Amino acid sequence: MKTFFYEVVVRLVAIYLGFDSGRKLYYGFADRKILFFGSFFSVLLVYRDTQPFLYWSAVSSQAFSLLACLFVAIVGWPGAT
Repeated sequence: MKTFFYEVVVRLVAIYLGFDSGRKLYYGFADRKILFFGSFFSVLLVYRDTQPFLYWSAVSSQAFSLLACLFVAIVGWPGAT
């Protein structure tokens, strides 16, 4: 059984992570560059014009995380009852 405090914390964290993902996604579109997190903690700055596949992979992962965070912020954590 989850407490009310648990639900509030989960939704606040989801709102923060969703806001952060949305901000990264917006600046990725505006600046035409985005950070791509690869394997083994490697981070690449990927430009849209020179590396389109990695750019769109990073954009799609940020968009997926934004949608997942919005779902958790609105509906709540699945299985929390």
